[in-house]
Amino acid sequence: MPVGLAMRFTTFGRDAFAKGGNEQVARLSGINVPGRKLALYALADAPAGPAGLMLLSRLGAAAPNTGGLQPQLTAVAALVIGWS
Repeated sequence: MPVGLAMRFTTFGRDAFAKGGNEQVARLSGINVPGRKLALYALADAPAGPAGLMLLSRLGAAAPNTGGLQPQLTAVAALVIGWS
């Protein structure tokens, strides 16, 4: 909920919504699009580090596909099969 409030009632949140809607219009409106994009990626990726450490401590092994490559492949296969 705090993220939703921040996205709705702060300048940063409004800029993020504007950038997500149309980057060209956001740029013409005076928003620093590359800076906002970098900040949004950093905020989105910040929980990934601790999540990876918690997964590593739980499984006791580290590999690029440890996080569950099989469910991702199953989801993509279901999408492709359902689409055709």
